[in-house]
Amino acid sequence: MRDKLQAKLGSFPNAVDVTVSAVPAGNLYQVTFKNGLGTRDVPQMDVDGTALGLGNEVQQVTVTGAASGTFKLGFNFNGQDLTTADINIGSTALQVETALDLLANIGLLGVSVMRTGNTYLVGFTGGGLDGVDVPSLTVKAKSLTAQNEQQTVQILNATDGKFTLKFTAPGGVTATSDPIDVATLTAADVKTKLGSSLATAGIAGGATNIDVSLVGTIITVTFKGALAGTHVAPLVANVGLLRNTHPLGSINVSITPCTAPNTPVGCSDVSSFVSPSDLVALLQGNINIALNNAGLTPGFVATSLLGDGDHFTADLAPFGAPVFMPQGMHVHDSGTTNLADNPIAGAIKAIVTHPTDEVTMWIGTVNGGVWRTKNSKAGIGLIPWEPLLYLGPSMSIGALTLDPTIPIGARPAGAVLVAGFNNISSFRRKASPRSGLVRSTDGGDTWIQLGKVALDGEGVNAIAARGNVIVVAATGPDGGVWRSTDTGETFVRISADSAAAAGGIFGLPVGNAFDLVGDPGNSSRVFVAIDSQGVFESDDLGANWTAVDPTTTNNAASGFATQFSGSTNVKLAVHNSSAANQALYVGIVDNIDPCPNGSGHTTCAGDELVGLYRSDIHGATAGTWTPMPQPGTCEASHAVEDFRFTPCGAGGTSFHFGLQTSGQGTIHFSMAADPINQNVVYLGGDTQSLLSGAGANSIGATLYNGRLFRCTLGGPASCAPITDNGTTNQSAPHADSRAMAFDHAGKLFEVDDGGIYRQSHPSDATGIWQSMNGGHAANHLQITESYGCDYDHIGHVIVCSNQDNGVIAQVFPDDAQWKEIMSGDGGSVAVDDAGTTTSTRYNSSLKLVDLERRTCQANPRNSAVADNCNAATAVLLRNAGVDIRTTDFGIVYLAPITPNSQVPGWLVVGTSNQVWESNDMGATVSRIPLLGDTTCNATATVSLAAAGCDLVRALAYGGMFSGTPAPNVLYVGADTGLYVRDDNGGATPSLAAVFTRHSTTYPGGAPIGIALDPRDWHRAYITDGSRVFMTTDAGATAGGWTDITGNLLATGIREVLSIAFIPTGTGTDGVVLVGTDIGVLGTALKTDTVWSVFGSTLPRTFAFSVVYDSTEDMLMVGTLGRGAFELPNASTAASAGSQLWGAAPDDIPFTVDVPLDVKRPNVTTAVVTVDNTSGKFTLTYNGDGGSVRGSEVTDPIELNASDAVVKAALEALPGLGTVVDVTKAD
Repeated sequence: MRDKLQAKLGSFPNAVDVTVSAVPAGNLYQVTFKNGLGTRDVPQMDVDGTALGLGNEVQQVTVTGAASGTFKLGFNFNGQDLTTADINIGSTALQVETALDLLANIGLLGVSVMRTGNTYLVGFTGGGLDGVDVPSLTVKAKSLTAQNEQQTVQILNATDGKFTLKFTAPGGVTATSDPIDVATLTAADVKTKLGSSLATAGIAGGATNIDVSLVGTIITVTFKGALAGTHVAPLVANVGLLRNTHPLGSINVSITPCTAPNTPVGCSDVSSFVSPSDLVALLQGNINIALNNAGLTPGFVATSLLGDGDHFTADLAPFGAPVFMPQGMHVHDSGTTNLADNPIAGAIKAIVTHPTDEVTMWIGTVNGGVWRTKNSKAGIGLIPWEPLLYLGPSMSIGALTLDPTIPIGARPAGAVLVAGFNNISSFRRKASPRSGLVRSTDGGDTWIQLGKVALDGEGVNAIAARGNVIVVAATGPDGGVWRSTDTGETFVRISADSAAAAGGIFGLPVGNAFDLVGDPGNSSRVFVAIDSQGVFESDDLGANWTAVDPTTTNNAASGFATQFSGSTNVKLAVHNSSAANQALYVGIVDNIDPCPNGSGHTTCAGDELVGLYRSDIHGATAGTWTPMPQPGTCEASHAVEDFRFTPCGAGGTSFHFGLQTSGQGTIHFSMAADPINQNVVYLGGDTQSLLSGAGANSIGATLYNGRLFRCTLGGPASCAPITDNGTTNQSAPHADSRAMAFDHAGKLFEVDDGGIYRQSHPSDATGIWQSMNGGHAANHLQITESYGCDYDHIGHVIVCSNQDNGVIAQVFPDDAQWKEIMSGDGGSVAVDDAGTTTSTRYNSSLKLVDLERRTCQANPRNSAVADNCNAATAVLLRNAGVDIRTTDFGIVYLAPITPNSQVPGWLVVGTSNQVWESNDMGATVSRIPLLGDTTCNATATVSLAAAGCDLVRALAYGGMFSGTPAPNVLYVGADTGLYVRDDNGGATPSLAAVFTRHSTTYPGGAPIGIALDPRDWHRAYITDGSRVFMTTDAGATAGGWTDITGNLLATGIREVLSIAFIPTGTGTDGVVLVGTDIGVLGTALKTDTVWSVFGSTLPRTFAFSVVYDSTEDMLMVGTLGRGAFELPNASTAASAGSQLWGAAPDDIPFTVDVPLDVKRPNVTTAVVTVDNTSGKFTLTYNGDGGSVRGSEVTDPIELNASDAVVKAALEALPGLGTVVDVTKAD
């Protein structure tokens, strides 16, 4: 409409300098007069709406809070005020429609009703009511049984004190409960005391009217009895008396000099006090060292004189909650062809280009949120990317779009973006919650969430945003098309709710919506593909829809309806370069099985492109549908792995492979219409097929890289590759395409499971592919889906196993550059760094295929020398001369493999019903059966589940006790529980020694993560994926177990994925950390299982690997979608207290009360010893009657300064002057 209005105004005299823009508030249009007209008093424009037609009225009826009962609807129209018969709660849309149709003033077919959840949409679509402004339906008689109300109260971070709950009776009378003690909190106590307040407020029976449950620190109150089905005002909690008694850390500041004649025991003339800078070190790591090296003075500044015994309260802002350092990942030498460094980064689902600015673009990643670059022309390897959704609400982007009706200038400041969430990861479809949309009006700097309730659980596939109207294509329980007309404040599902409803009110049948695209030449026109139904068009932003597929236009398009009826995915693309050149492209994916086909496989079902069509839209040939050629190749041979083919060539002796050679068309399918040529469309699939031996396939591919084509209609219709032979340098992007888009300069951008790539000239074979992933300069694109990572403290690098990005290792310590070790989907990884000079790194593909090891050299933490490892050696895993991978069918995809933490060269591998132990780096292995288990009877044709096998899911191998290594210790978590092998007292494990116990007292489910206290192997921390447990005696007794889950499940997590333990202080103190689907959470053992986020500088995504290296005090976190992160000095950060964990840097000020015990030393000489090896130091002089003055701190002094320099620094202090002699002893 905006474009049409602009054109109409521009056709009048003197109106050529008028601009029009849509206003997001609604169907309002703003006309701006400028240049000559801008200085004139222009008369008000008149709007003539006589030619406008009325749309059909749609009304909404929502039933909430009712458990059962009936209601009636009234309709007062045409002189008749009529009421329906009783309508039951939970009635279908058809039942409500029938009840309304029986009213004489509505009549048969007068309304159409659709239902989503507890909301009914009533459309007045016939019987003379269509296009008429009708009165609102009213709710007449109702007999409803209300649901009993539930309210929750959560106590956060309180360890002591009391709280009260105020209850308000339906009549308004209030009463407050007796104080409830949080330290002894029970459901019974809450029920008793809250029940008394109910009685006081006049509710007979008091506590009999409520049920109370307590889970962690969440109190749930259900009202029943006299309050059943009644709305109860929210309980009001008074928490003023609650306290958190957990200290930030212990502080000890004292000066105890030798003072004659009463010399204290143990005194010394050597300065031994703990300075303020040491307090900072105690709370925040080695901050004082960093400050000294920077030439600054650490510590507190006293603003007044302090006497002996006084207290000094210092206001501090922490230098940060644990600040994790991102580690890349820019991976070299990986799954691309003939690109500079052949780089990959991770999986991307969506791309948005700026309409006029070549350097700005946005991407939506599979599990890493939304990213933006403002300099896409920075050069290969130098393109900077910035994350825009660091903390969610979800990181799993299924769709991303730019609102084309909002004018934006250069760069991204005014861009309106909308992103939707979906589970489209190739790794088990893992995703953050599908919780609707987010919208930004400032180019992605800030976001607000939309549709959190209406779209909850729906996977967003595509979005069309046009001012106040947002149209969403979704799959899920209530999949279909959803629409908002108030900028996302509310959403209504406009797809029909059943097959019987046909097109429903709006013309859309029931079914998931696979894709939704807008017409680039008409901002009001959108197309949608509905599962098994067809393609539909709306010319009014989704208010009304019409089917436009060949069935309704009566044009022959052989197979279209059949292919659509079995569709598992459909992609749409629109070309509109002018009114005469418009085209709609439709690509249909079905699940098909070309086997048996001579490949040796009896079945090989998969999802691949089966139909490609083009339709003219709204021109002289409107409605003309034409089948197009489908992309594919006919190969002379095929690799063993490539078996999804059909016969082709002369005599059917060759092998045809389509767009999706691996059958992954449900998620790996992209399509884009050429912006210039209305007869050209581009398509992307999963991966290439290769030949049985060396050499290139028919389009020049020698690697499993991207499979992308240009298909043309007209003349010699055909499809040609735009990779390999279809370029000037045989280049190709990564495999598994997900989306394509053009920028305004005509360059094609493609995103896939390796990142983002650009084709410079896709319209013919003169273009080349280039990486847009950046990586050689900050800020790095860090989106790798890592599901297994380990840390090597000898090489100071991380090794990770990733979804479709292979196994990779850092090139330099603490650096973004990585190198590929193994391609494809990564399998198991582990590092044996129990030695002192070299480490051994293990890695494999899935199910331990191609397991290998490398011996790697030591490398300093701050080294600029590249990581150095020997060539790989195959790990044979032979038992009695037979490779166990040929006989043990209990090996899972990500089989756990763990080296011994105390003795180099020893490792264990978990399969099913057993573990395998090796003392020669996996060359040979010995079986250790799980106690009570028989052999797993899975075979090549009988699955693990069908065979009832006991899968091993977690391992911990080797420990310490009282400073002595205990290498024989082995913990195993399996489906049937926890198994433990105790220490044997020897210097090495007893090879294949049986387990000591199957812990029958273990209180949890199948352990998926085990972490041992590195000081005492008897103390272990176990998670079963939802709860966390601690044992103090290696699972020997029931009394040794403690459930430390606490409030963990109340923090918003859905699952626990990994676990680690960081010892702090002395004794048994420490912090337990868990990796979850929303990041890392931790609890200090002294905090009574109060869990909180450990470092909000970590993205809110899956933390699959949480690894603590006690030798280096390094915490490493590997995430699914945001790569790997490091936290050096982890024990210091962990010991700072849970209050600091949940904050980003500098946003939680806190106070420290420092008691001072200051005595004026009765000595004339002091000895100061500095143990540091580099940097600067300061000297503090406390010589004014036992007071401390901040002015008496020297300027920073270089560590190797001469006597004279130190003397000059001291004599510069006001309290000293020229009375100092300094002698340097060393």
